[in-house]
Amino acid sequence: MAELKFAFRQLLKNPGFTTVAVLTLALGIGANTAIFSILNAVLLRPLPFLDPKALVELNQSHRKDPLLAEYGVSGPNYKDWQATSRSFSSMGIQEWAEFWLTRKDHTSKVRGQRASASLFETLGRRPILGRGFQQQDERAGGVVLLGNDFWKRQFGADTNLLGEKILLNDEPHTVVGILPPTFWMPGQPELWVPIPDSSRLMTNRGWAMGRVVGRLKPGLTIRQAQAEMEMIAERLSKQYPAENKDWSVRVSALHGKVIQRVRPALPVLSGVAGFVLLIACANMGNLLLARATGRQKEIAIRAALGAGRAHLFRQLITESAVLSVIGGTAGLLVLFWSQRLIAKLIGPYLPHFAVIELDATVFGFALLITLLTGLFSGLFPGSRILMGPLNESLCKASHRNSTDLAGSGPRSGLVVSEVALATVLLVGAGLTLRSLSYLLNADLRINPANVLAFEVALPDERYPAESPQRTQFFEEVLARIKALPDVKAAAVAMFMPYASRAQTPVVLEGRPENLAEPARWTGSSSVSPDFFDTIGLLLLEGRGFTKEDRRGAPEVAIVNETMARRYWPGENVIGKRFAFGRGTGRSEWFTIVGVVRDLRPGGTRASMTPDVYRCSYQSPWFRAFVVRTSGNPLKLIARIQGLLESLDKRVVLEEVETLDRVLDDSASDCQALALLLLVFAGLALALSTVGIYGVISYCVAQRRHELGVRLALGAQKKDLAILVLSWGGRLTMFGTALGLLLSCWLARILVRSLSGVSATDAITLTSVSLISMAVAFAACLIPARRAARIDPIQAIRYE
Repeated sequence: MAELKFAFRQLLKNPGFTTVAVLTLALGIGANTAIFSILNAVLLRPLPFLDPKALVELNQSHRKDPLLAEYGVSGPNYKDWQATSRSFSSMGIQEWAEFWLTRKDHTSKVRGQRASASLFETLGRRPILGRGFQQQDERAGGVVLLGNDFWKRQFGADTNLLGEKILLNDEPHTVVGILPPTFWMPGQPELWVPIPDSSRLMTNRGWAMGRVVGRLKPGLTIRQAQAEMEMIAERLSKQYPAENKDWSVRVSALHGKVIQRVRPALPVLSGVAGFVLLIACANMGNLLLARATGRQKEIAIRAALGAGRAHLFRQLITESAVLSVIGGTAGLLVLFWSQRLIAKLIGPYLPHFAVIELDATVFGFALLITLLTGLFSGLFPGSRILMGPLNESLCKASHRNSTDLAGSGPRSGLVVSEVALATVLLVGAGLTLRSLSYLLNADLRINPANVLAFEVALPDERYPAESPQRTQFFEEVLARIKALPDVKAAAVAMFMPYASRAQTPVVLEGRPENLAEPARWTGSSSVSPDFFDTIGLLLLEGRGFTKEDRRGAPEVAIVNETMARRYWPGENVIGKRFAFGRGTGRSEWFTIVGVVRDLRPGGTRASMTPDVYRCSYQSPWFRAFVVRTSGNPLKLIARIQGLLESLDKRVVLEEVETLDRVLDDSASDCQALALLLLVFAGLALALSTVGIYGVISYCVAQRRHELGVRLALGAQKKDLAILVLSWGGRLTMFGTALGLLLSCWLARILVRSLSGVSATDAITLTSVSLISMAVAFAACLIPARRAARIDPIQAIRYE
């Protein structure tokens, strides 16, 4: 207690030092706790199910084709797994589905799933009201489970809804249960209906569109379950070779599957936070070392009066620990106040179950790094002072004789380290911003200005796929949109621009087909003839689609330049033919009539992929519209909605965005990473600036006598200013050079998640170097002006 009281008195006697130290630690500890709160929400917090560690996802996996390493599951295979496996206590299957809810003549589309009765038993969650699915529900159907948020939003949390019927896809369904608020599944479905035994999924072994979740029996591991499932898959491949040849099973932890989208960014964020903490520790160590150097005489006198080295060392560590606790508390307060902002910025990119909050785990982490920071920050300065002869300071006659600047070398080394670490973070932020600029601006390959994109959802019950009714509806809507004022062009497509596309294997005419080799995969979409002109995608060779390319005419296709270059290198692809599918499952031959530029995908880890465009007249799969206008495209939304209602009041207009916004959304992952890296790079830069300023200011104060002598001997004030600036410049140059070397190595990890940049991007490295030098100049400017204003007479007399 005596040492704590003494530490507090020392800190109160030096409010300037204490304030700077506390702010430095608050930034370092607060930033690390913020990142840990994200890691805690994503990695450490369990899924909202019973014993979530026992939950796994099972996927069909192709033994020869890496692109099919994790595929869906067919219902018959699922039933065979369920009947023969001994590694699982239960197993359930689910299939994504869209539903149309009709209430009071108003129809809205709802995200949903078809699920087996065993799925909820496997997950270990029961409804908070009513019951779950039963085996007879899979045969009879006509029942529905509602998600909690959907129940509150659509039905006002009406508890009398149980047993009532709601209209889904024009068919009545009885509400049998309400799921708890914490129940969550990937894709955030809003309701569930049973999978009928007679559905395509459950009867067709080749229709692998289901997702299977299993619960391991107690004591069994994923590796043991994997070994058993491989044996079962081998037996099924012999029993059903037409559908299961070369197919195996992959067993994966469900938690890992849920967070796979954000997993690549988590090590980067952890490393960034660690760098910020190291910079804060270096800054803190610099402050403590400078203060301890100034207290050499005090420490020597206390040693002469009988204080032992261990006691003095413990006292210095205690002061450092007290500072860290105060700084850690301040960091937690800042994090508490900024918690909503962090959740708003990062929340949309996290799984739905990952709620950022300050729980006991986060507080424990904050306490741990607070104590470690206090220990390591005080360890070096304390040992540096106490390792030397304690009576040396008593032998010095005056302050002017202490210009050997004991400790200036270690302090300069710490500043160089700070600048190097800050440079690494700046390079990381710069590379991410350059990648974001590439995704949003550089070589867009289309003209996104004044283009409206939206989807029209049609219920399959009234408009079956590929039916004349569906085709006629879309053609009528397209014709009426083209007739609207300010509309310059309009088109329909199977997918929105930049949306992920179904991947299909293709076979090239004249190339021997080898089923033992991996398939040639390509994205596929149906578009109307005006699609390329509407979005501004340039046709490089051949022709576009025409009205003559209808059903009954020879099948034609337009490919992108990546497909042409990859599958027919150095050849003219116009007139070449290919077919979708492999083996006996191939479709008829398609003739290539044109080549368009690549529609570069957005987002991190994006790369050019082969793409095929089919004519919508020959392949009438419609969903999305693109409309180019002469003015603001958003003004057309109300007119288009009215146009749809005039044709069918129950048709839903959804996913309405400008093409500019669609492009921004496609790069959302990169935007989130760039934002976080920019914030932490700014913190690191601020801390390193404080470090440079502190060391240069201390050197000016310690060498005040020397600078006065220089002035007395004829030196000009500008010479002293240049001298001080050169001190800071040397430290910054060494730190920046070291940081650039380190970043060229570490950036290789980061660029794996980025597009359009390399680890040695010249613009980024040059910009970071200029920023570092500019910041160093700004940090040294005040000490340089202070040195230039020294009165030589007072400086020479200075004690």
